[in-house]
Amino acid sequence: MAKIKDEFAAASRREQVRYCTYKIEELAEAGASDRKIRQKLKELGASGEVVEDAWYEALDEGLPEERERALRLAEKTVRSAKSLMVGEQETVGDGTDQVQLTDKLLRRVASRLSYQGYGGEVVYDTLDQVRRKYGD
Repeated sequence: MAKIKDEFAAASRREQVRYCTYKIEELAEAGASDRKIRQKLKELGASGEVVEDAWYEALDEGLPEERERALRLAEKTVRSAKSLMVGEQETVGDGTDQVQLTDKLLRRVASRLSYQGYGGEVVYDTLDQVRRKYGD
């Protein structure tokens, strides 16, 4: 990581913005919140101006909204739990896309969202959407 920080510091402002735009898209694809993305860029040594320029470029390139990313991450967590539960529990709904939403699974979703930097309101709203979608 020190080598990357050194190379980043030595890069031109334009290269820094380009790299930050790439990192924003990469972290967003992994489900990171806006707060976590900004934190990672700050750890890299990016100035606030570079981060803002990169953020606008990422938005222009189609960066999904934070709540959309949270819902995607939650659904991915539910789907991965479904594959782990095959044969252990009955599913609800039509059986192909539905899983049983246990308290344990909902805690797993909430924990994963929190780890990715989402605040309480986003976590609560996302859990509510997951409950509605998966039939709780």
